Amino acid sequence: MKSVCLALIIVSIFAVSIQTTYSQRVYANFEEDSYTILLANVINPSFASDPDLTNYSRLQVNVGLIGSIGTARQNLQFTGTLKPEPTAPIMIRFRYGGALLGLSNVFNVQRTDGGLNQTEGDIYTGSTLLGLLGLDEAEDSGEVIVPIPATSVPTDGVQIRLSALIGIGPFAELFYAFFITPPTVEFTTVYVCQGESALISISNFQSGYTYRVYDALTEGNLIYSGTTDVLSIPEEDLTTGTYYLEAVEGGTAFTSSRTAFDIVIYPKPGYPEIDLNVNEN
Repeated sequence: MKSVCLALIIVSIFAVSIQTTYSQRVYANFEEDSYTILLANVINPSFASDPDLTNYSRLQVNVGLIGSIGTARQNLQFTGTLKPEPTAPIMIRFRYGGALLGLSNVFNVQRTDGGLNQTEGDIYTGSTLLGLLGLDEAEDSGEVIVPIPATSVPTDGVQIRLSALIGIGPFAELFYAFFITPPTVEFTTVYVCQGESALISISNFQSGYTYRVYDALTEGNLIYSGTTDVLSIPEEDLTTGTYYLEAVEGGTAFTSSRTAFDIVIYPKPGYPEIDLNVNEN
């Protein structure tokens, strides 16, 4: 009995740790799917959008008449109040087999807006997905979390598509999709006296994340990086203008979209000139 209780405690601590570590993730909560009847299938489709992060749906092409083409699609959508910004990457976790990522025309991923087949932005195939992962070549099977880059238009989901000749045998198992909640800045305009540091307060701060300040909405120059709820940026690194804050998940390269805020720097007042004329009465 003691060992069972200990195991339950360990599991509970692990679950709390995971929740804390990934507390700024927003997971896709709705799925749609389609497939070629008899030639392909999507098994357990709801598993990719339910609260259990350990189970998965499976897209597969069925064994059958060689030369026929089967297609399976699944779209994961964010239907809550908070949706990914156009500049936010969407991360998907999936497992693959049958040298899937080495077959450029078999598997692709694309962002969507409004549901299944409502695709937006670039299509990422096997070879371009390898590029996003920083890999030169794919293993026959594996499990990855890959960030699908932002688009220039709003999106609220991501779709994966598997299309192959019967008999080739690739499959994809989709665990979940998520994006990182962007930081909320307590004051959108921060006033700084020359020579003092700018204090940037993060209202939705979470431990386990690094917060980085840039001088552009995308790309740009890194100005400051910190892991506290109040970032203290030296004034000498700043000029009056607009800056952008993003959250980065600890131990990963998963980033949020960036939140804009303004910094206004006031120069120190000069010393007054005093003209003393000792000869005046």
